[in-house]
Amino acid sequence: EAILAADPSPLLLANRAHCLFQLKNYPAAIRDCDAALEKNPDSAKSLRIRGECYLKTGDYRLAREDLSASQAIDFDEEAAAM
Repeated sequence: EAILAADPSPLLLANRAHCLFQLKNYPAAIRDCDAALEKNPDSAKSLRIRGECYLKTGDYRLAREDLSASQAIDFDEEAAAM
């Protein structure tokens, strides 16, 4: 409902992407991260989730790019261990 009520914020999209990631719906999670990053290119959360999705789908180059960019914005010990 929140998505339909108004233009979704980058944080809302990143949170939904996280839920989709947990459900193993990686393509949908990537789409939400893409939409969040269009609105806020410095969203470390969106970059991290999209990077994790790319990692799960075997696109290691894109995973490394997103995870590195996420770490440059907001260092995360858990993501560093990937």
